[in-house]
Amino acid sequence: MLAHLNTNGSARSRLLDARTLRQMQKPALGADSLGGLASGPRMTLGFFEQDRNGRRILGHGGDLTAFHAHLQIYPDDGTGVFVS
Repeated sequence: MLAHLNTNGSARSRLLDARTLRQMQKPALGADSLGGLASGPRMTLGFFEQDRNGRRILGHGGDLTAFHAHLQIYPDDGTGVFVS
């Protein structure tokens, strides 16, 4: 999460460069591939993209038999939530 939010640090302190970050957070498929479905939630590289109350959210969750984890990144707000 921190690697995806570290956009204001110096180039030397970033784990991901700006171009890589844009590519990872951009929806993988557009309207040309998805048609009308492109207006709904889509996948980026490893995240589900959502819009809730006008805020863009990138997230992904997962479960095992007795375990759940969920990550939500709010890239435009510079914050995120991780629950495990």
